[in-house]
Amino acid sequence: GGNHGAENYELVWVGNLPGTRESRRLLGKHILTEQEILANSRHADAVAYGGWPMDEHVAGGFWAKGQIPSRVRSFPGLYTIPYGCYCSSNIENLMMAGRNISASKLAMGSTRVMGTCAVGGQAAGTAAAMAALAGLTPAAFGKTHIRQLQQQLLKDDCYIPGLRNEDPADLARQAKATASSQMPGYGAEQVLSGISRTEEDAANLWRSAPEAAPWLRLQWDAPVLIGQVRLTLDPDLSEERCISVSKAFLEKEPLGVAQTLVKDYTVTALLDGKAVWSTRVEANHQRLNVLELPENVSVNELKVEIFSTNGCPEARIFELRVY
Repeated sequence: GGNHGAENYELVWVGNLPGTRESRRLLGKHILTEQEILANSRHADAVAYGGWPMDEHVAGGFWAKGQIPSRVRSFPGLYTIPYGCYCSSNIENLMMAGRNISASKLAMGSTRVMGTCAVGGQAAGTAAAMAALAGLTPAAFGKTHIRQLQQQLLKDDCYIPGLRNEDPADLARQAKATASSQMPGYGAEQVLSGISRTEEDAANLWRSAPEAAPWLRLQWDAPVLIGQVRLTLDPDLSEERCISVSKAFLEKEPLGVAQTLVKDYTVTALLDGKAVWSTRVEANHQRLNVLELPENVSVNELKVEIFSTNGCPEARIFELRVY
């Protein structure tokens, strides 16, 4: 850069800021360790999760000539990250998220990746907002409101291994689910399982048979007052997506919207068989769809009718919530 003027030199470096893998880590109420990661630990105050292999870097980095610069410690399964990793141990109004959370050096080799930093950031941000509204410090909030935080994160489509939807305000939990058709092991009742991811042998997903305009329906024994509907759809989270400049990775990167994602659909609320509210969604490209009613209405039936997906021959829905 010696031949560049000061202005040009600055512009070049703004576009090439490095993403530091390891730096200082802050001490929190809990220090996540490599032993917990390898054991797939489930913490009672879990608010995030990870699963990336632990990258072990030597202190000298690229300058450690003659040494292997790193090794990868792979492991099966997922681990949870407790709330205490995001709360400072000695500054009562400080929270952290990203590549500075409370973790050992080896544990940070797994938690530092962008996906894990992102879900941890959402957990910390949500907790900070809820704690401020409650007039509590982060640590005090974690002691008295951890269940409310966990349930809010699940509602916002976060995933926390070992936890399921137990939100008392979710009216769908009182309903019975039926559908126009279903594939074996993917019944309509799966949308009420409380888990919006596939876990090993548990699908937690409704899949219709290939048919025209499949539908999913919730029915209540007595009318309920609703003002919001939340659908969690299937964008095929099993697809491998890797941010890389490698030609090999770029060539196998899936393009466009996942075929399994529902594209066009309607949601209709009914009372004794008569429609009292309906809305149509077109060209959907998101997993979580939150539909607000203009006003609360009394219903005893809710029907989702799918007209097209992004290429998949059947409709797929992970979760249906009603508030």
